[in-house]
Amino acid sequence: MRTNPKIAEANAAVKKLAEKYHAKYMDINDPLKDENGNLKAEYTIEGMHIKEEGYRAIFPKFIRYAME
Repeated sequence: MRTNPKIAEANAAVKKLAEKYHAKYMDINDPLKDENGNLKAEYTIEGMHIKEEGYRAIFPKFIRYAME
């Protein structure tokens, strides 16, 4: 079962891998999280897969990253 802690663990592993290979890493889920670090229900279908509203929330951050 995929849970918020497991998602956070997976993201931490990806970040560590990016650091190892000197690649950029951006936590694209950051704008989707609540004050406890969990994905906000209004942005996800079932707590994990992102709905259209979620993509709208991360788009500005992604564009800034892509334009660097």
